[in-house]
Amino acid sequence: MVIQWRRVRCYYNLHTKLWSVQDAKTRRVLGHAYSVNLKDVSFKVSDAGRERVLKTGRKNVHAFVCGVLLGADWDRESRIRPSTYLLDWNREQDDDYAQWQAKEVGRRVTYNPRKLGYFHYHGTTDEVGPHGFATLTKDREVWIR
Repeated sequence: MVIQWRRVRCYYNLHTKLWSVQDAKTRRVLGHAYSVNLKDVSFKVSDAGRERVLKTGRKNVHAFVCGVLLGADWDRESRIRPSTYLLDWNREQDDDYAQWQAKEVGRRVTYNPRKLGYFHYHGTTDEVGPHGFATLTKDREVWIR
């Protein structure tokens, strides 16, 4: 079986109140989703973008949750079609996903440019490194496992 996933980067869109999903290579917004599931997750913050927020006091898109798109609860108006980002993936046959689902407890991740310059575990200042899986929820939360 040939598996082809698309690497994406996601951010919470304050205008649509949904997660914007961008192609990691082209930076084109593929669509907007209520929730997103990612694999092989990393967290990126643009230092220049953060400095702009601190200097001007205005929000801008400069922090992303990056990874391989497994699935999403797409907004009805989104342009994306499932076949364009995911081909022949079967979550029951993906051992990593099965292990992730078997775990009951995840950890919440947060980012606030005015407090810290990186993604950190909720309630601590511990920086978050790469992780296996993440869920971006409709409640604007990021959970990793």
